[in-house]
Amino acid sequence: MNDFRSRIAEGLKSLRLQKNYSQEYIAEKLGKSDYTGYQRIESGRTELKFEDAYKLADIYNVPMEKIYNPDLNESSTFSEGSVAPYGKREVLHLNIYLDGTETQLDKQIELLKRVNSCITSD
Repeated sequence: MNDFRSRIAEGLKSLRLQKNYSQEYIAEKLGKSDYTGYQRIESGRTELKFEDAYKLADIYNVPMEKIYNPDLNESSTFSEGSVAPYGKREVLHLNIYLDGTETQLDKQIELLKRVNSCITSD
């Protein structure tokens, strides 16, 4: 497990414990069939997908940046041209899955719109 994934995992566990939520509860909110899917994310064994990060930010009522950088303070901002402590290229890994259907294409377009709104939000 790399340091980036480890920090995310520790941050997720901290957020969950602050809210007094169980792994089972979070897994259910994420739509996982059982809690072990979330347990693997929280232990750092599975990479956090953007869709799950988006849902977790909503569950914990925090900005998505807080999911990817647990050390980020609410008042922390980065001036234009500055680099976040974890490096811009590690902020987001996004996979697009297409199977040739219009339904899947629409889902991926919606995902990209959400990504764009997070990136461009002030």
